[in-house]
Amino acid sequence: MQSLTFKALLFFAGAFFSVLSSASAHNEPATSNSPANCPPPPAPTGLTVTAVTATSISISWSAASGPFFQVAAVDLTTSFTYPVMAGSSNQANITGLQPGHVHGIYVRVSKCAEGEFGDASYTEGTTGIIIIDMVGGFQEGGCTPNTPFSGNQHLLCVKKSTFVTSPFNNESKGRITFDGTGCTFGFAYTEQAGAVPKLTVVPLTMTGPFNFQQVGTGMVKCTYGSSPLQQIELFNVSPQEMTATDAKAFIKFSEAFSMAGGHYAYCTRCGEGDGKGRSSDEDGTAVALTNEESPILVSPNPFTEYTRIQYSVAVPTLVNIQLYDAIGRLVHTVQPNTLVEAGEYTATVQGSSLPKGSYFAVVQKGDQHQVISLVKQE
Repeated sequence: MQSLTFKALLFFAGAFFSVLSSASAHNEPATSNSPANCPPPPAPTGLTVTAVTATSISISWSAASGPFFQVAAVDLTTSFTYPVMAGSSNQANITGLQPGHVHGIYVRVSKCAEGEFGDASYTEGTTGIIIIDMVGGFQEGGCTPNTPFSGNQHLLCVKKSTFVTSPFNNESKGRITFDGTGCTFGFAYTEQAGAVPKLTVVPLTMTGPFNFQQVGTGMVKCTYGSSPLQQIELFNVSPQEMTATDAKAFIKFSEAFSMAGGHYAYCTRCGEGDGKGRSSDEDGTAVALTNEESPILVSPNPFTEYTRIQYSVAVPTLVNIQLYDAIGRLVHTVQPNTLVEAGEYTATVQGSSLPKGSYFAVVQKGDQHQVISLVKQE
């Protein structure tokens, strides 16, 4: 199927280029730059993707002669064709692309401004995925899902976040296990001036193919499965009441989730006396949480050669530290998932090979998830 798709796109690109060439033809007397004296050169060589962002792909190539080019890009994920670009160099930056999509890119060159273009070279590039919302996570810890719940529907409560974009605070959290895997996720309630209040569910950690889909400003669906054709809906979250200070919503579990022995645990932020990591059980009794999140120290920040991340754990805990760049791509693993004993620890981020810019260190301590913004300088 991929081969047929590629051939179809290649034919389409050729036809598209052909239309452009026909449109530029004319009957003016031949000059030194006319098509009669400017035969089409061979296809460019060394066509390479040199850089990507979430919405752009940069490319470069080599051509034996002729600086004039045409670039056509096709979104292979959606079959959308972008307008053809033209210029006079051996590189181009294709912008306005969709994040996380695979793009087919065709490049043709000509020796002259009015000359005929030769055959196209082809390459593919994938734009980055914007996962800042996932990396940003939630600012306040202290809320660890520890209250079990069984049934088909549960009323949860979320205090309004004082931040309207990630990273959020005043969050509630939930944790599910299904098919031997697990996923921890957070609930945030936000309201921008003049906008409709919004309940957002953000996945924090997962060990299986869990997928979250936001439907409008309210409902969020969670499915399980690596293939879109084989995904099982586990639950959906829909808001029931939104006030000036908090929101109430129902989390509704599917029959497949219940029959497969799925398990759900939660903690909530509404109705708390101190707002410091307490949850409520079904009769409203406060339940103290046992694994308060300790602060993480980073020094120096900004940094040049290195920076140190200092953290502590009160009990033996699995700790994982990942470094992401500004558009959410994993740069490297600072500390792989490691079981550490109670105590204080230091992890070092080496900066000598990092380009200058903004980064995010994601520190996962058991069910706790903290994000630190880092700045690398020259």
